[in-house]
Order: sequence, then structure tokens, then C-alpha cells
Amino acid sequence: NDGDAIFAALTAAAEQHATVKFEENKTYYVSSVTGSRVAPLTLSNAHGVTIDGCGSTILIAPNMRYMRFSNCGNVKVTNMHFDYAVPVYLVGKVKDVLGSAVVFEIDQDPYANDYDFTACNGFSIGYNEDTQQRPHAFMTESHKTGDKELTVTYKGHTYREGQLVYLPNPGVGHAADQVFDVRGSDQPMLFENIGVHAASTFIWAIMHNQDHLFFENVDLV
Repeated sequence: NDGDAIFAALTAAAEQHATVKFEENKTYYVSSVTGSRVAPLTLSNAHGVTIDGCGSTILIAPNMRYMRFSNCGNVKVTNMHFDYAVPVYLVGKVKDVLGSAVVFEIDQDPYANDYDFTACNGFSIGYNEDTQQRPHAFMTESHKTGDKELTVTYKGHTYREGQLVYLPNPGVGHAADQVFDVRGSDQPMLFENIGVHAASTFIWAIMHNQDHLFFENVDLV
């Protein structure tokens, strides 16, 4: 777990208005950051800082976020990739429909065997959305009921036997949102040469900034 080391490096860079450089093309795993912080790249009231990933990848555990910047300015993030350590979504094939419950054969076992989706507004979507009458089907709970089998209870759905469906991985997909949180900036911010390979729900939360945010070659997969 590199969370505390990354946070310490960023804290030092903020104090010196300096650059943090990661090892070239390495993978850093973050499962936690000490305290209430939930993102390895965390800056508050920092100015004149550059974070150069040098082609590295930040791999995070479920319920983590990638980045939280508040009241910063003249900050640059470059040459970095972001991904989850476990799949955010599962692909399910409808095995049986039992009223409001749907039994899925899934491509891999879920991250959490039992999960309550009501608190995070979880929804699934058809594998081919244009063929569905209802693109989003809102989930209330899910339970692992067999080997690579998940039974999901819905508020309402139109799924049918044999249909392929994208399901948020319980405890990962839709369990956290705003994996990039940038707010209160008073000077320009630059994000360039960044690859985002997975996000739990919403990707960027951009709020209350007083200057421009620039995005160059940001690839959202």
C-alpha cells in the first residue's frame, strides 16, 4: 500500500512548490491513506505543484478515489494512468426472472457477496442499450447465490432470459463517486496525458473554481 508514501511526497511538494516525480512506468497500489483522506493524490491550499507520473499507474482499492484537490492553483498533473484493482463492472447473462428479482450468470465472482444498493442509487444497463425499452434499471440489493451467479432485486426492470447486462460490481461500481474532485481553484490547473481506465460512477467533480481548468489528451476508458 503506497497511499501514505504518496501523500507524504505531495505534502512535501506543496510546502516547497515543487515537483513530484514517480518511478517511470511503475504501478503503485493504494488501499488506504491514513486519516479521513480517501484519495492518494490529495492537495489542499497548494500552489505551484507539478505531479509527473512518468507513465506510472495508480491502482486503487474499492471505495477509494483517485484525486482530491481543494483551494489549489497552478497545479499540473501529467503522464499518469488510473485504474481500479478489481473490475468495476460485471457482465451478466439473465438466467431467470423471478418477478422483481433477476438471476444472472456473471463473468466473475462479485467483490462483495451481499450488497445493499439503495444507499448509492445503483443501476444496471443492457449490454446493447439501443435494444432496451428502459436503459437504466435501478437495483435495491444483490446476493451471490451460486458460483458466478448473482441474484439482483430491482425497483423495476424489463430484462428477459438470455439478455446480457452490465452490472456494477457490488462494493465497487456505484459504491463511490467523483473519483476526481477538483474544487475551489483560484489559479489555472492543467491535466494532461492522463488515462482513466475505470471509474465507479461519475468521473470528474468540478465545482466552485475561479479560474480555468485545462485538459489535454485525457483518455477516459
